[in-house]
Amino acid sequence: MRFVCRRRVPDAGPLHRADPHARRQLGPRLAERLAARPEPSTSCTKVVRFFDRWLKGEANGLDAEPPVVWFERDAADPEPFPEAWPGRWRAADAYPHPATLIRPFLFEGGTAPLAGRLVERGPVAPGVDEYRHRPTVGTRGSLSWGAGGIPNGLARDLRPDEALGPTFTSAGLIEPLSILGEPVVVLHLAVDLPVATAVVRLADVAPDGTSSWVSAGILNLTHRRSDTDPEPLVAGELIEVRVPLRHAGYRFEPGHRIRVSVASSAWPVIWPSPYPATFALHRGDATPSRIELPVIPAAGGPTDRPVPAFKTTPPDLRDVGGGGASDAPQWRIEEDVIAGAVTVTIHDGGGDVLEDGRRLYAAETLRLTASDRDPAAATLDADVVYRWAETGHAIEIRARSRQTSDVAAFDITVDLAVDLDGVRFFDPLVAGADPAPAGLTALSSPSGSCRRPRRGPPRSRSPGSPARGTRPGARRSRGRKARPGSPISTRVPRPAATRSHASIRAAIVSS
Repeated sequence: MRFVCRRRVPDAGPLHRADPHARRQLGPRLAERLAARPEPSTSCTKVVRFFDRWLKGEANGLDAEPPVVWFERDAADPEPFPEAWPGRWRAADAYPHPATLIRPFLFEGGTAPLAGRLVERGPVAPGVDEYRHRPTVGTRGSLSWGAGGIPNGLARDLRPDEALGPTFTSAGLIEPLSILGEPVVVLHLAVDLPVATAVVRLADVAPDGTSSWVSAGILNLTHRRSDTDPEPLVAGELIEVRVPLRHAGYRFEPGHRIRVSVASSAWPVIWPSPYPATFALHRGDATPSRIELPVIPAAGGPTDRPVPAFKTTPPDLRDVGGGGASDAPQWRIEEDVIAGAVTVTIHDGGGDVLEDGRRLYAAETLRLTASDRDPAAATLDADVVYRWAETGHAIEIRARSRQTSDVAAFDITVDLAVDLDGVRFFDPLVAGADPAPAGLTALSSPSGSCRRPRRGPPRSRSPGSPARGTRPGARRSRGRKARPGSPISTRVPRPAATRSHASIRAAIVSS
């Protein structure tokens, strides 16, 4: 995760040249989980100091601090909800680091199919790794791209996922290797169908074989040249694509190995591409598939700056009540061997009691299913409920939605119901449902179905931040009003090549 506090400037160069007032802090979202000391209690402290300096004019010492501070993480056993992460805070004069060296590691064949090597020097013999699209691959990775709070956990040991696609692993490192920035994987690919996805993970392999997540990147291959003007793949055409990975600050220890794995899906973070495609990953001197790592000097070198002191006390927050309770969270993965499907169920919810006695409860349950036998047939069922109690009234708002897909389109259906004091206040499925008490007005009827062009391989709502080539957005066309007795429905055509696909939430909101 990165935290950025900077102004808009025309120069897009390194941070110290672009804006002398800019400050950037990079590190895990949950700083309280870091083993390094001192710890920042919250990124908000940095934001407040920044605004105090440049909006209020306070001389708070921010000018003298280094413009870039980051947490360099060390290897640790992969845990979905770690108690601590080992590492250290570092600081420098610019981002990218002024001493960054891009070191390429080439993909080379190995002694077993799909189990290759990473090498720094050629020549590399030509070869091809063929693998098929597996929509259910990805469940060993982070949920929600790595929030770290239950139930949105971090990645576990990646080996079960890695066994289902090409991997390339270096020899054990002789010396530590630190990276800071955006790793990039260059793939030379041929795919036999017009829509497909490339998913790449960077991992740290411990001496005992445990494979721990370092970073990852996703590219909708119809966006290989442009996010605004996507184009279909040409069956069998060999293309070169660059897949940027998430920015990372990490130190590989001596004896550990660097691993790159390639897949076609990251379930349930992204919606699977719809075709049973076969991929051919080419390697060799003429087709140098590789990873480019942004390597920096070890901590304590001449380019490092002293790390500023962090505020380590808890933030000053007003007590706004208590007595609330959280639901038991769920993150469950189920495999249906007969159907060849994998279902991920997620639940998060809980209630709060405010200081004046008002109560709020909110919960969300998601159930996502993907199938290796039919990549186009994926489903997402969502159940969202809000309950609010005040001044003697109890309100419940409940939305249930279902998103399904096939090769041709997505189908999205939403049922919405509102109860007031245990009596149905609004329900589009019931004609004339409006028993509103005196002084209250019933909700108006919602808009109904609409048709919208599909935009690239879609992502599910839940679990993730958008990957490259998967931004929501589509032009709305005229629809018809929903009639009582039918749910709110949306049919989204799914042509062979489109822009990025809408998430379930974006599709419903923009309707």
